[in-house]
Amino acid sequence: MLLCRPAKLPALSFNREHFVRGLLYSAVALLHLALAPSSVILAQEPPAGVTFSGVLQKAAKTLAAMKSDQALLFDDSAGSFAGAVNEFSVLLARYSASAGSDLDKPLVSLPGGTGSDAAALYRACVGLDGIVNRPPNCLVLHSPAIVAGVRTVLLELGGALQSSRPVKGPRLDYFQFEGHPPFIVPGNGGRITIGGVALWRKMPPVVTIRDASGNDVLPGIVPVRSADDGVFSFTIGADLLSRFAGKCLDLRVEPREKRLLGVKSGGVLTLPLCVPDAEKPRLKAVAHLLYHYTEKAVETLPFRQFLLVNRSCADSVTVKHVESWDIRGGTIIGYVYGRGGPDVQNGGDIVVTYSGNAITAAGMLDKAVCAGGPGPSRLLHSTYWKAELAPKISFEKDHAVEVTGESGMTPMQALTTGLSVPLSKTRTSEKGSDIFSYEIIVCHGDRQKSVYRSNSIATGAFSESSDGLTLDAELHSTPVNGQAELRVTVGLSECGL
Repeated sequence: MLLCRPAKLPALSFNREHFVRGLLYSAVALLHLALAPSSVILAQEPPAGVTFSGVLQKAAKTLAAMKSDQALLFDDSAGSFAGAVNEFSVLLARYSASAGSDLDKPLVSLPGGTGSDAAALYRACVGLDGIVNRPPNCLVLHSPAIVAGVRTVLLELGGALQSSRPVKGPRLDYFQFEGHPPFIVPGNGGRITIGGVALWRKMPPVVTIRDASGNDVLPGIVPVRSADDGVFSFTIGADLLSRFAGKCLDLRVEPREKRLLGVKSGGVLTLPLCVPDAEKPRLKAVAHLLYHYTEKAVETLPFRQFLLVNRSCADSVTVKHVESWDIRGGTIIGYVYGRGGPDVQNGGDIVVTYSGNAITAAGMLDKAVCAGGPGPSRLLHSTYWKAELAPKISFEKDHAVEVTGESGMTPMQALTTGLSVPLSKTRTSEKGSDIFSYEIIVCHGDRQKSVYRSNSIATGAFSESSDGLTLDAELHSTPVNGQAELRVTVGLSECGL
């Protein structure tokens, strides 16, 4: 009988080349760990003790939020989103029907397939909530990305329901681009983190991305391991995403494990990766400006009749006639106009003067012409002085001017978008008299939707936040070449998309 004995081990010896190579490998491994994502969002598992009924209640809230968001989106995005809402409703109904008598049992006590399905539904709700629970303006501005993200989650959820996936072992749960929520694909690409369970089993998984025809569209992916064996990352460029805008790709991960006789595959896990439409929303600003300026003005006020009369046959008399006009505060009469000259009968000495807002005609009138004879004198005709006079005034006249302008259409940028609104203005305004307001409009194709309207602003600069937007407006009031300018910066950092 042939006996098997352990082979004799060779004596240990120092090999400088092997030692240096080992140091290099260790350095590379440490570098990979340093480059790996330091902060990732792991797939959220259902809380301990949660029942199938509890998961369905969470899903119902998610569905209600999606229906509420649908009304805020543009027509084309709303149509796609409505399809997603309907699809989620159907999947939810199928999950509810599959619960049967297990509805009130904790997930951990359910049979493998049922518990796995409920856990997948819970994770899908967490993913959907992270996408759709956004301020209203963010939903409008990021409609394509939101629709694509929801589509990704629902494709994955549908796949989980239709396939019999193992309860234990490797699992592929989510992807997350740096600086974005899980399942959101930014147009400019970047580092993408892949998360799940037991994806890196002492050796890197094989990672590929395929199109609908099964072609490998990003050959040579080199994943970088995180501290967790279920998380790794790599980079996807903007050029790849632009080629497949509006389409869904297939992310494939094959975990591998070294065995004594070779490498064992953990099977191929797949996750959809839906890319938003390529067209970026465009922004424009419409602004309104009210400003005041003053200039020297001259005005002749209405004429009035002045009449001075003496009916005395015996004596000349002192006479006076005063007329006043309602004129602007601080304005005084600077000149008096007479229309046709005074009409005088008999004689006298009348002087016209002005002061403040009044004109005075005053002086002496000769006695009237009378017939003598026995008895009292008889009046033949009185002495009079009459004229039509009007004041001429000069004053600072206020002019109120309202103008409207709008910026050009500007493609929305990832963090901030600057807009410039020209406003026709030919005169320098009085200090502190400028009042402006503005509106931000987002455009998708030939459709427009207002996402912000300011109140009237009486200061040169103004900042505020509104439903996920940060807005900084600055009015450059001094006209240059006949134009003032309103500069508006729209920030989207609060959207988190």
